[in-house]
Amino acid sequence: MTQAPPPPPPSGPEVQPQHGSPARSGNKNTLIVVIVVVACGFFVLFVVGILAAILVPALASARETATRIAEAANLRHIGQSMAIYADEHGEFPEHVGRLIGYRHGVEPEQFLSPRSNQPPPVYTADMPGGPAYKFGDFHFVYKGTRLDDVYTILAFGPERRGAGRNVLFGDMRTQWLPDPDFQIAVERDNEQRRATGHGQPIDLGRFTGGPPSP
Repeated sequence: MTQAPPPPPPSGPEVQPQHGSPARSGNKNTLIVVIVVVACGFFVLFVVGILAAILVPALASARETATRIAEAANLRHIGQSMAIYADEHGEFPEHVGRLIGYRHGVEPEQFLSPRSNQPPPVYTADMPGGPAYKFGDFHFVYKGTRLDDVYTILAFGPERRGAGRNVLFGDMRTQWLPDPDFQIAVERDNEQRRATGHGQPIDLGRFTGGPPSP
């Protein structure tokens, strides 16, 4: 006896295995992208901060060095003009302002530090010189001194935020001296002035108390 075939399965929609909805999968991918972008942003800021911490002091130091060099060049040119004047007149000028417009003279701007906020100084014939005076940004203490005195200080620049200053010596060299070395140079020069009678001792109290140069 032949058996009847089994009945067909009931009709209806095919049941698919559940693997998560597409909306939830898309949200997860978006969240991952956001996290990666934020992490990259923090990393970039971290690197920029490190570079800034390294480069900003280096740039400031380079700028200060360039200012010192330019200021020393101005002071050296003033000294060379003073030497030419002394060679032709037998003594230094009563006031360095006379060097403005003089043969191989100095421009008014050269009496200023490169980062000075002052206008160029103006010289008039009634300006006194004296043993110690300031013209522009530079201090002059050459009165009564002689050319070629190696240790004699003829002039010096403004104090640069407690770090030191440029100094012009009698042999026409300029040198950057930190504050302790500058004090030693002044004391040594004053001893020489007292011993030889060439020039009055330098009194730094006449020049202190002002704000440092910018």
